[in-house]
Amino acid sequence: MPRILIIDDDPNIRRLITKIISTADVQVIEASDGSEGFAMATAQTPDLILCDVMMPQLDGIGFLQKWSSQATVPPVPIVMITSVTEKSRIIDAVKYGASDYIVKPFDPLGVRTKIAKLLREPASPHPSA
Repeated sequence: MPRILIIDDDPNIRRLITKIISTADVQVIEASDGSEGFAMATAQTPDLILCDVMMPQLDGIGFLQKWSSQATVPPVPIVMITSVTEKSRIIDAVKYGASDYIVKPFDPLGVRTKIAKLLREPASPHPSA
């Protein structure tokens, strides 16, 4: 069963994403910020990471930078979660290894389709930071 890590400081967003993907046969783990998410990702090696861009402490771009600088972690698809007003930050996210992004408000079918596609494809190695 694939394991998906959701990193978002808003518990309502984590709950919504969990509800959206609960129709798939996946195990969901959650983190409330980038630092906690990084610790969970390195300890549990998820098959896919969904990470919010804007978070206090370690934000999504910081998480990506830290994750991509680790030589020992396996390649994992990372999907950034962003609002329409933050969409310009996706360029930075792709630079540091994001596989894709999801724009709030969510389209449930689009989220499920994107996740299913990424779980089927082999992940790319980390870019050099």
